[in-house]
Amino acid sequence: MGPRPDWDGDHRRPDLRGLGARETSPPVPGLAARCNKFWFDPATGVLVRAEVWAKHSSGELRRVVLLDRMELNGEPPAGIFDTTSPADYTLINTKETTPSTLSYSLHKGKTLETAGHPGFVLPDGSVVLPWSVRELGKDEPQDSQFARLMAGGELPKLPLEVYGLRPQGQTKLTYLGRHLAWTKKDGRCFEWALYVPDKDLLDPITYFSLLTRPNPADRDLKGNDSPGHPPCTIEVIAGDFDELVLGAMAELSDNGMWPEGISLESVLKLADSIRRTLPRAAAGEAGPTRASPR
Repeated sequence: MGPRPDWDGDHRRPDLRGLGARETSPPVPGLAARCNKFWFDPATGVLVRAEVWAKHSSGELRRVVLLDRMELNGEPPAGIFDTTSPADYTLINTKETTPSTLSYSLHKGKTLETAGHPGFVLPDGSVVLPWSVRELGKDEPQDSQFARLMAGGELPKLPLEVYGLRPQGQTKLTYLGRHLAWTKKDGRCFEWALYVPDKDLLDPITYFSLLTRPNPADRDLKGNDSPGHPPCTIEVIAGDFDELVLGAMAELSDNGMWPEGISLESVLKLADSIRRTLPRAAAGEAGPTRASPR
């Protein structure tokens, strides 16, 4: 176990590669069980050392990650990404036969089964996020709860609703969810919600907590573990939208197709119209400014 880190601010490290690098220990609001430490070369701004400290069950902070060798534009060793199995191994699956599945987190409680999937951060900062909720022991199709939904309208009133997103460590910025589209795979309906921030963004944000609520409001969710955050979020540039977002929609669809009418242009236009309905815009203030596309 290493020593407990000192979080008192900036410290000079003249012994670190002779760079006189500066160690910075930024606070991480709401994440007291995890702390990151970084050292930068003050002359170039290049990262030269990084540490991750996590709280052990004993209550002590322990260093769990150390990165102390940084190489810029280095050439990886030949064959490092070769997936050919050794000669004495027998394959039980191949690239051709392995099922293509979108990574997700599944939460199964006493009465509900909730699946959270990776989200996609668009160039304007809005987020497309798929999720699904099923009641255990009930096999009735959910199609009727989705069929009449309108793009830009309310989310489906499932037993648990992911009504918004909040950037991790923040309390005053909320992304409000609206229906974008839905797909169905193996009898399970997936809501593809569009989440739009209610305040200005300087740059897109990619780390979120999920805001959930029961339907109806007095529903008892005791014993049901709901996801607290997406498995991950992927920042999408304009040229990748079809492959990443539409491809994911097709993957979670029985017919292998994405919903009609979905394109980057149509989703950005919808997000802009939603912004104009947010509380601050309705009060006569200027609507949030789009983050600059990358």
